[in-house]
Amino acid sequence: MVIHWDGTTWASAPKPAGAGIDVLWGTSRNDIWGSSGSISHWDGTAWQLVTTSGGPFGSVWGPDRNSLWAVSSSGYILYLQR
Repeated sequence: MVIHWDGTTWASAPKPAGAGIDVLWGTSRNDIWGSSGSISHWDGTAWQLVTTSGGPFGSVWGPDRNSLWAVSSSGYILYLQR
């Protein structure tokens, strides 16, 4: 389940089709990255599965909206840049 806080109340939010979400990181309501093994991106309208090598990924983080780091439990480190 994914939920969203709008500053007043919690509400259900869509989750990626065919993928769960264990970890989230984002810079805005229109730029959220999630992972539960595979990486997905929320653009404010829909989730998109990101095709990557390596994984499964258990952590995602970025210093800004144009960069994303993901780390797998096997030590694989992925860097995505937009």
